[in-house]
Amino acid sequence: MPRVRPAALTALTSFLILQLTIAQTSSKCNPLSQQCPPDPALGSTKNVDFTQGAASSDFSSTGPVSYDGSNGACFTIAKSGDNPTIMSNWYIMFGKVDITMQAATGTGIVSSLVMESDDLDEIDWEILGSQGTKVQTNYFGKGQTGSYDRGATSDDPTATSSFNTYTIDWTSDEIVWQLNGQTVRTLNQANAAGQYPQTPLKLKLGAWAGGDSSNAQGVVSWAGGSTDYSQGPFKMFIKSVTAQDYSTGKTYSYSGTDGTWTQVRADGGSVNGGSTQVSSAMSSSADTTTTSGQPVPWSGTHAEPSQSFTAPSVYPWVSGPQSSGSSSSSDGAAHPIMPASSATPTPVSGLSESSPAPASTGSSASSNASPSATAFPSAPFRAGGSTGPYNPPAGASNGFAAAPAGTSLSTVFSHTTPIKAGTGLPTPAPYKGAAAGRTPPALPALAAAFTGLSTGHSVLWIDPDVDITLSGGPSNNSAPSSYGSGAAGDSASAAIVETAINETRETLFNKNFVPWKFHPRNSDFEPQPGGTQIQTVTLTINDTSSATNISKPLDGQFDEGYSLQVTDDGKATIQAASAIGISWGLNTFSQLFYRHSNGGAYTSSAPVMISDSPAFPHRGLNLDVSRTYYDVQDIIRTIDALAFNKFNRLHVHITDAQSWPLVIPSHPELSDKGAYTTGQVYNPDQLQQMQQYGAARGVEVYLEIDMPGHTSAVAFSHPELVAAFNAQPDWDTYCAEPPCGTLKLNDSAVYTFLDSLFGDLLPRVAANNAYFHTGGDEVNFNAYSFDDSVGNTNDTKVLQPLLQNFFDYIHKNVTAAGLTHIVWEEMLLSYNLTLPPETVVQSWQSDEAVQQIVSKGLRAISGNYNYTQKYFPFNDYCSPLKNWRDVYSYDPLSGVAQEQSHLVLGGECSMWSEQSDGVSVDGIIWPRLAAAGEVLWSGAKDPATGQNRSQITAAPRLSEMRERLVARGVQAATIQMPFCTQNGTQCTQPD
Repeated sequence: MPRVRPAALTALTSFLILQLTIAQTSSKCNPLSQQCPPDPALGSTKNVDFTQGAASSDFSSTGPVSYDGSNGACFTIAKSGDNPTIMSNWYIMFGKVDITMQAATGTGIVSSLVMESDDLDEIDWEILGSQGTKVQTNYFGKGQTGSYDRGATSDDPTATSSFNTYTIDWTSDEIVWQLNGQTVRTLNQANAAGQYPQTPLKLKLGAWAGGDSSNAQGVVSWAGGSTDYSQGPFKMFIKSVTAQDYSTGKTYSYSGTDGTWTQVRADGGSVNGGSTQVSSAMSSSADTTTTSGQPVPWSGTHAEPSQSFTAPSVYPWVSGPQSSGSSSSSDGAAHPIMPASSATPTPVSGLSESSPAPASTGSSASSNASPSATAFPSAPFRAGGSTGPYNPPAGASNGFAAAPAGTSLSTVFSHTTPIKAGTGLPTPAPYKGAAAGRTPPALPALAAAFTGLSTGHSVLWIDPDVDITLSGGPSNNSAPSSYGSGAAGDSASAAIVETAINETRETLFNKNFVPWKFHPRNSDFEPQPGGTQIQTVTLTINDTSSATNISKPLDGQFDEGYSLQVTDDGKATIQAASAIGISWGLNTFSQLFYRHSNGGAYTSSAPVMISDSPAFPHRGLNLDVSRTYYDVQDIIRTIDALAFNKFNRLHVHITDAQSWPLVIPSHPELSDKGAYTTGQVYNPDQLQQMQQYGAARGVEVYLEIDMPGHTSAVAFSHPELVAAFNAQPDWDTYCAEPPCGTLKLNDSAVYTFLDSLFGDLLPRVAANNAYFHTGGDEVNFNAYSFDDSVGNTNDTKVLQPLLQNFFDYIHKNVTAAGLTHIVWEEMLLSYNLTLPPETVVQSWQSDEAVQQIVSKGLRAISGNYNYTQKYFPFNDYCSPLKNWRDVYSYDPLSGVAQEQSHLVLGGECSMWSEQSDGVSVDGIIWPRLAAAGEVLWSGAKDPATGQNRSQITAAPRLSEMRERLVARGVQAATIQMPFCTQNGTQCTQPD
């Protein structure tokens, strides 16, 4: 619900402002502005039956609340000042709440079901006693009340005459409101204008008198009129509450101050985005979800129960003329001028905030036009055709928001002449004409040689209401249904395009940055606001004949290339052969633009022409989530950053010796006993969530279960299957790291176990993956001295045939599931196993290993750890931390014969997690991995010279990519101090 905002009360004295500030505070401690104690977590499912009594262990009450065996909790308003409220003693972090309630009758009486956080996120239901057949829904983020277009009204015929069940299903990407099991409203987080609730919420349930004479006239009018207490008492009843917390743990705390769910930490558990249990497709066409634009007062249940609510003497919720309008009365108070049709909202059948909104007709900011579907903006920026600089809403950054893939490999430079691949990058020329005197922008983001590139120096702005259209039909925020209505592949392509469009908007207007670090000190580098605007971006997929498996493609299966053109007159077009190419093209397009310090987004590089495609089809990160557990949101954030840098693979090393966090429903004991602690697991829903989230962004998330070595964690639940478990004291004789342990090689019980494991897991991952990795590295034959199934021997002659049998068994299972099998290089090069030609071999030890793999006719994924894999800051286990220059100097094709180079699919860098966690991982990976991204997209060599690309010219590009990552909520490490970035390349040491 909207709250009273003191900043808007310009007509009040400072004393009254102070009084209001105290009265309205709903949070005793706001964690975005001060250190606060953690919130107690529900962490489970709770059923509270108020017909059995007060449930004081779960709820605290204030005011006249009583209980009986028939109606449950009774909230009574008998006189002025009554504000009966109960508040939960716990919080949920994404979850589902069902409340069975009968609302109170009476003019001016408000029955409220509110979920509210310490930083003033909110989701609610409210029923006015004077409108007993309607129910209102609303949401707020961080107490923002600059506009009032979020409220919606739905039919509720028996609200005050019988019990009804009101449901809120809240996940990281959607809120669904249900009445008696029928969906009446949905809200997609991407369409919440930066106000999506996403921090721990408690329940505040109660009744209050909006029609009390002490309230402002605006409150009384909203509540339906003045309350006549002689007609009371007025009673609201709540029979039961069922709350399910999608997250786990003992407490929830805030690790930062941006108010996003990625900064919420769960002590003893994990923050889970959840999986909405109801579909917006179930919405009834009879439901009215039209917003009125009329603010709802923040009082009653919304006030802290321990404090008295002081009602304002004016109507403060209209924030000036850009709202629905106001007029001044003789008492100096501002009163609302409501739209003429607000009393009878126009029904919008089946409307949900996740549906595309009709294009704006361009009303002015002070228009009193009747609200329509455009009240739910399709993207988090200003709707309508109003002009002037765009100011992104506070708190618009959302950790779970789509992160458009970036151009670490292919961003635009400031040229005036076309450049062919490998011809070098000329120094930006000075601006001319109206732009004379300003310094051209620094080379943006990591950039490599395009197949074709030309840019200019003209300034273009982008309209906040830019229409991004896929050829075949208009699409202001999604791909047209005509494209996604055919085969499953077409539907997946449509999802990729829709995600790319939404994330491009988010990047342009909410997650952009002012590039002051890349211009001389105190220079006037920004263009003057105004001028030509880009109002349309036209997308064309040239080949839609077959998009089968585009959500889980094999390396090289789809053309990822694209062409992009932006003309001086503001026309932008992107063409590609696939939806993934469109996604990368939008990615590049978004990074042509900077945020202006006065609002808005601009580019100084028009006209632009780019033709671009990757050098390698496999561009990935290997993330170890076993040695250290990462919350799902950490992995989601990593997927975002990967897509931002045009990586297309996230290899999740999900089990190892130290822990088994992967939930296998047929073997729950593996994670029950093998995880570090309760809650540090990845269940099937979370796994699917991560895989589908990645697929929509062109990043395939595939798993590795390393075996037969690195399986010590199995012994926590099945010690009979593992040899040499935790061998001590000389553990380094038997393994690379403690605890030692390897699956027994010749034990039928091991194969029975694997039959069950693979039978459960592989069909599920095959739905979202083309690949499955079974490891095979660092198998220490000494460990088999403890394996009775092989005669307790470390003899290679005995073990090598058994290892071949083990591999053949695994390979048969993986391929039978329709998956391509990946193994580490030792299987081929150290143990001399015979691998079928369809096997992909991942190398990590040397360039020579890649040469040997491809010489045997097998496909290779490169990743020489001397350049790419040791991302660690301390001299222990895996060390040392590699400088980005080492990463950038790596050539995946080093020493590979030309005729065999096609067998090198690409490469991966590895984030082994002996010495990292969710707090430090961003700064360890980024922006170093972006340097690898340029190599994998464009190749290591400059075709013109045959030499590695210059690190001197790469350094400023990498620094800019770092700024773009930070703008997207990735805590990337700093590459250079501002002095260096403001002075070109003079700080960079020569190659």
